[in-house]
Amino acid sequence: MGALTLLEMTTAEFARRRAPMIHQHAESLAVYSGVALRQAVTRAERETAKSLPDGPTTPGHLLRTAWVDGTEVGWVWASLPGHAAAEMAWIDEIMVDEKYRRRGYGRAIMEAIESELIDLGVPRLGLNVFGFNDVARRMYERLGFEVTRQQRARSLDSVPGALESPVTLVPITSADFQRRMESYLAATMADFGLSAQAAQEWIWRPLPHGLETEGAVLRAVFADDAEVGWVCYNVRHPDWPGYGWLYRLDIDPAYRSRGYGTATIAVVAADMAARKLTRMGMTVPGRNAGALRLAERLGFTPTAQQMVKPLTSPLPRAHRGSREFAEHG
Repeated sequence: MGALTLLEMTTAEFARRRAPMIHQHAESLAVYSGVALRQAVTRAERETAKSLPDGPTTPGHLLRTAWVDGTEVGWVWASLPGHAAAEMAWIDEIMVDEKYRRRGYGRAIMEAIESELIDLGVPRLGLNVFGFNDVARRMYERLGFEVTRQQRARSLDSVPGALESPVTLVPITSADFQRRMESYLAATMADFGLSAQAAQEWIWRPLPHGLETEGAVLRAVFADDAEVGWVCYNVRHPDWPGYGWLYRLDIDPAYRSRGYGTATIAVVAADMAARKLTRMGMTVPGRNAGALRLAERLGFTPTAQQMVKPLTSPLPRAHRGSREFAEHG
């Protein structure tokens, strides 16, 4: 393989690449979210237009084509910190053209864009891998990326709308809600390695109006007349019709290992099924082996995962690849 070079993407190249990029993203979204491809295309179009209003010259975004010995073999789109992610750069898209795959170009493109980001002083790099793309996940693992969180989902087709349970869900009080959200903030910082500001944005995003947020269900979990934890879920996903989402489940330390977490998830699933939802999703910290095992045992399969690596030191010169940044024809 000749040396791979990244060049700034031209407006003409972006126009040529845009439609296939949107279609590829939409196909992944359709599998991930379960929506029809037409809806996924509409969402992908909207997200692309919002992220890249000026195409390849949009500030804060690096769009590069990859060349080997004068042949264009693929491209990459990376967002600088503060755009797709608050505190790290993000790989929005990476593509090796079909006839050039299985030649190591994907790894070479990643190493070249990492080199550019290191030169810009970016401390960390993140990306998303859809759950069914095992080839990409393994490549990123070899490049030093670690899973920080997973989205998992399961069907609600066989879940009864009501069931006997050792736990009862009771509307949460305002005071208890504030206390629980403070604990949620600390846990989110620890689980996902986020700053206080990023974690604050994360936990409040699905709850813009707190207890009054439409579609949000916040409940205290009781067992044998004792409050043993709390749960937060949503029964109206803004992008995926038919999806309910479990945002947070905490069983207090004194009551753990008694099956209350499993029982609470079953009650939430039954509530979602009774509301005619078809799928239930949840986010699991990538380093929480216990939570991952529980999700697996309850039939939640990975739909997507976020992976992150530090960019604290330059790659060895032999692996950095060539880079040029003048516009080309």
